[in-house]
Amino acid sequence: EEAVSSTRIRAAVADGRMEEARLCLGRPYSIRGLVVRGEGRGRGLGFPTANLHVAESSKLIPPPGIYAVRGVLKRGTYVGALHLGPRPTFKGSPPSIELHLLDFDKEIYGESVRVDFVRHLRPVLPFDSAQALIEQMRADVDLARRVVDEDPGFT
Repeated sequence: EEAVSSTRIRAAVADGRMEEARLCLGRPYSIRGLVVRGEGRGRGLGFPTANLHVAESSKLIPPPGIYAVRGVLKRGTYVGALHLGPRPTFKGSPPSIELHLLDFDKEIYGESVRVDFVRHLRPVLPFDSAQALIEQMRADVDLARRVVDEDPGFT
């Protein structure tokens, strides 16, 4: 069995192996961000997102991808799906960290959110149309809900 070390934890996070990182840390790997205004594209697609500005430049950010997460706010903890990285479907859009909280529809601009990573679900992919993206987002949200609900680390 490999010893737990900061090098091992950093490698797990850098590779998107969030379950391994949690086992080593004894808690989920997390980042904290401030909710800032985005372009409103997620809401227009039927998946409102909290666009996060992460100021912790020394904090290791996991690789681009779609993640099953928990979003921790002052008012509670929610299952979420997180997009981290480029947005290839929308040309010219900068990379982003966008959190969609399931069963949640409140304004949280300016609030701090802690994102607890549960599992990397898939890489970021380009889609030929907004409709194709919406269909994939539905599947991502369904999978994120199942993953987080079944995760023994979040009982």
